[in-house]
Amino acid sequence: MKSTAHLGAVRRPSAIPRQRQHPVRIRNFFFLCGVFVVLPFFDIPFIGLSITAPLILPVIYYAFSQPATPWIHRYRGWIMIASAIWLGMIVSFVASGPWFERLELQAIEIASLVRYLFWLTVFLVTAYIASDFRIQRRLPFLLGIAVVVLAGLRCFEGIVLGKVGAWTNTIFTTQNNYGILFSTFTPFLFPVFLGRGFLPKTLCAAGLLAVLFACAINGSRGSWICIALALAVFFLLALMSRPQTSLRLVLPAGFTVLALAGILAGSARVREAVLSRFSTLNNLEMDKSYMVRQVMNQRNLKLFALSPLFGTGPGRLREVYVPLEMPSVLAGKSDADFMRRSAHNSYLGFLAEDGLVASLPLAALLMTLAIRGALAAMALNRKGERWALGVYASFIAMSVHFWSLAGLTGTHAWFIYGLLAATIVLAARVREQRSATVARPQVVRPRRAFGSGRPAVVGSPQPAILTTDH
Repeated sequence: MKSTAHLGAVRRPSAIPRQRQHPVRIRNFFFLCGVFVVLPFFDIPFIGLSITAPLILPVIYYAFSQPATPWIHRYRGWIMIASAIWLGMIVSFVASGPWFERLELQAIEIASLVRYLFWLTVFLVTAYIASDFRIQRRLPFLLGIAVVVLAGLRCFEGIVLGKVGAWTNTIFTTQNNYGILFSTFTPFLFPVFLGRGFLPKTLCAAGLLAVLFACAINGSRGSWICIALALAVFFLLALMSRPQTSLRLVLPAGFTVLALAGILAGSARVREAVLSRFSTLNNLEMDKSYMVRQVMNQRNLKLFALSPLFGTGPGRLREVYVPLEMPSVLAGKSDADFMRRSAHNSYLGFLAEDGLVASLPLAALLMTLAIRGALAAMALNRKGERWALGVYASFIAMSVHFWSLAGLTGTHAWFIYGLLAATIVLAARVREQRSATVARPQVVRPRRAFGSGRPAVVGSPQPAILTTDH
């Protein structure tokens, strides 16, 4: 019996297939959508969708024209959650009848269903397109530039037009919208600080300084808190995953904060606006902005109590009356005044409108993103993919800010959810590839190594597997 090793005698486990590169035009449309998500200054009339809707349509068409089997296999969990959210909204719509009572009310509900169908589609398509390291490495750079441009526009309003502080009727978008956009997209500047180049760090620090100054003159306390929280989360995950590299964040971030403090010290008007907003934190019961949100939370919970399972129906938040208890600082306000306001809390507003039937799948989505997203961000950061920490920090800042305003009814929320879902998919793909590499058996070729009497060994360092010819 002669024992020889020969190539192909042992079948290796199949490697995880690499996702093929998306066409250049699709990537460019996707990048352009990301930029306009940060700069949402144009809306499509009548349907209440931003300019990103027509820009992302080619991307949606491309994504759904791909073979269905890989889609369903790789993204089936996300598809199931998104489907459960929308089906829950449909059940809420059907249960909130009667359909013939008011035609304009039914139009509002149907429009809300259509918008959420679009946003959930954006979530799934973003998760699919962004599950590509090439896109994820480039996109944070574009989003960082876009948020600096947004900060420049807000600084222009403050410095040139004198719109400094809260309640100043900004021009390009509302102060609340400025605030949530700053909270959501500022974290995409943070990953640059973990790199090595001095020039990129300097430019990024200058951009971050511009954003922080714009936040100061905007007067949105929520953005101040959420950006600080995002920076803390970013640093904590960086410290847990790559401790030595995380220390690179300290110097540029500290310098930026000191520069901002110097600017505030030199501008009496801006300093007064910031200090006046900070002073309200000492006595929130007398702050009208805070108490309005508390009354809206009260209203949302009372609406939810009317129908906990199905809610009032999609889009009906402003159509249903409930009596309210007014605090002393809002004396003179009527219950009807608060029927015209937004929910001022994304989660309670969604719960009041769509009930538990749609809110439970949404809660499952958010919990999945929060837990698996943190693990995925740290795993990818260990591989040098520091952009993943920025995506997760963005999700945390946005999610916290949503407790003080209605933000689920916007494309940027579902875009960020899709980016974090893609981050989780990429981390899982890396883990599968590593498992396949470890499991791959070693094959001994039938040739002799040069200068040795032993067979040459190729493959991963596993025990050689030999076959025997009889």
